[in-house]
Amino acid sequence: MLAGEQVLVEAENGALTLTTQRIRVRSQHFGTAYFGSVMLDQVASCEVARRSYPVFLVIAACAVLFGILVGFWTREPGTGISIGVLVAVGCLLAYLLTRRMTLAFASAGATLHIDFRMSLASAIEFIDAVEAARADYVKGAGYGT
Repeated sequence: MLAGEQVLVEAENGALTLTTQRIRVRSQHFGTAYFGSVMLDQVASCEVARRSYPVFLVIAACAVLFGILVGFWTREPGTGISIGVLVAVGCLLAYLLTRRMTLAFASAGATLHIDFRMSLASAIEFIDAVEAARADYVKGAGYGT
């Protein structure tokens, strides 16, 4: 921590930290590690986006329909529908497991991209906190006065 720096908000079990002077990101997944830091006076913009793959939902619906058709063709509706439902459940799980919320904080030199599982409301709250902290930091440093 820098002199006089205090933690304002921590999210995602400490992987995303907002202090009175900077934003810090730490992540480690499956053998990869990432660390980034941007000083608050360098933050140019904040962005939040949700990424998902709705193609999994389309495949799930097609699997159920295909299962129903196979059941009617083979005159064993239980088997066809069961297979269709199993594939659909797998696709639904894939859809849910691949949804991500991405936060981005751009500065003059770099952009911090934070890919976490948080709700849209939580992401917006974090961005609000960053904007408020940046305004306080800039005001306290005497910029624009």
